[in-house]
Amino acid sequence: MRYPKWVCGERVLLRAEWDGRPSSSDDLSNSLLAQLRGVDAVLGAGEPWEVDGVGTIREYDPAVVQELLEQGVERGDDGTAWPDHGYNVIMNRRAERGFVSLRLKVGASVPRRRRPVNAVSVSVVGPVAGGERRAPDVELVEEVLATIVRAWDPDSAGAFDRAAARAVEDAGRFGAVLGQRTWVSERLGVVPATNSGVTRSSLHRGTLLAADDALDAPTAVAEVRAVLAGVSVPDLPSEGRTA
Repeated sequence: MRYPKWVCGERVLLRAEWDGRPSSSDDLSNSLLAQLRGVDAVLGAGEPWEVDGVGTIREYDPAVVQELLEQGVERGDDGTAWPDHGYNVIMNRRAERGFVSLRLKVGASVPRRRRPVNAVSVSVVGPVAGGERRAPDVELVEEVLATIVRAWDPDSAGAFDRAAARAVEDAGRFGAVLGQRTWVSERLGVVPATNSGVTRSSLHRGTLLAADDALDAPTAVAEVRAVLAGVSVPDLPSEGRTA
């Protein structure tokens, strides 16, 4: 297990984004099931999932998962369900390798102008050992990132610390998620060969970029951004956006 500096803070942040696209209720349920099972596989034994406003989830029956999504559907001021605007679910799980919190805004088919309308936001915290909280190992962070990518097939996703998040505050609208680890879908283009500060590997119909763990956060983000400058990734297509 490895513990580079960027995973040794209070928590590691992960995020995946994609804009509006049609999704059936079965598609969303299957993606959420894949997400839960994927995180379970990497976290190991521990407590069951806790869902905000619902309680403990002890079984992964598709009907139960679909009900979770339906309870989180976006609604208008009059209470009317707006499934085209997506579903919100907040849940977390504690296990032997650490703690994972998921905040889902998924299933929206209505595109937007300011930023992609669908997102999975994740916090990863290390396990408690000897009464003290430890950092999550970088392998755990990478494995959780892979579960997100495989479950939701986003446009881009990344893992980063707070310093890297601050370093990309100037990023333009609809830019790829940048961090110490960045994944981009093949839909956005072919990622070219990388420089010495970034390694490149294939992951689920896309490319995973890993900045050298010896780099500080601003440099890591700059190196990843430089690699993606060879692709039309920093500014995703925005035609037809309505909000």
